[in-house]
Amino acid sequence: MKDNEGLQPLIEAVAFALAAQRQLVAMGPHFIVVHRFHRPGTLCVQGELVGGISVHGDLEECRISLSSTALLILDFFCRHQRRYFSAQRAADVMNNDPFVIRHASNVRGYRNRVGTLTPASVRVYIQRIREQMAEAFQRVGLNIDPSRVLVSEAGESNVVEFALLASREFIHLDD
Repeated sequence: MKDNEGLQPLIEAVAFALAAQRQLVAMGPHFIVVHRFHRPGTLCVQGELVGGISVHGDLEECRISLSSTALLILDFFCRHQRRYFSAQRAADVMNNDPFVIRHASNVRGYRNRVGTLTPASVRVYIQRIREQMAEAFQRVGLNIDPSRVLVSEAGESNVVEFALLASREFIHLDD
C-alpha cells in the first residue's frame, strides 16, 4: 500500500484533468467574440464590426482565422447560442438582420462586403468554420470535434439544422 501513496497526487491530478475534459466536452468550448466600433450604451447592435472570434483553451486563447462573412455567420450562431436554424432560416434571418446588413457602418471608409447569403453558402461557410475551429482547438489543446460544437441535426421533415453548443462572451471595444 505504501508504494501507491507516492502516486496518489499523480492519480488525483489525472482524475481532475479527466473530469475537467468531460465537463468541457459537455459544455463545449468557450468563445470570445470581439465587437469593435461599439457605441457606448449599446450591445451587439448594427454598425459594429466583428473584429474577431477566439476560442479559449485551458491556458491560452487562439483566434479563429475566418473571412468576414464566416465571422458574421459564426457571430450569428454565437448571438443565437443553442438555437437551431436550418441553412434556409439562417440565411433568411441574417439577410434581414440589421447587425449583418449594417455591419461595420460605424467604421469610416469601411465597405461591407457581405453579399446576400443563400442556404448553400451558409452550408459551405459552416464547413469552413468547422475546419478553422479544428485548427484553433488543436492549437489550444482542446480535443473536441468541431462538428460536436457547431452541430448539425435532422429537424422537421429531415431538414438539417445547425446550432452552436458552446459558451461565449462578447467584448465591446469603442475604438
